[in-house]
Amino acid sequence: MKWIWIGIIIYAFIRLWRATRMGAVPRQRPQPTKKLGNEMIACKSCGTFILRQSALMRGGEPYCSEQCQKEKI
Repeated sequence: MKWIWIGIIIYAFIRLWRATRMGAVPRQRPQPTKKLGNEMIACKSCGTFILRQSALMRGGEPYCSEQCQKEKI
């Protein structure tokens, strides 16, 4: 058990020594991605996922094409 603690202390010492020797640069958190409004929704007729902004809306329901709109009528 004594050797395990000595090993942990030596490991920690080496890590600290290397970090200071290399001029450790603090890690920067990645910037959160901005939402671009590219929400995907499913066509009510065929289930294909399409961008909300390119969906054809009829009666509040999204469709991927005019053909799908006609099939649901």
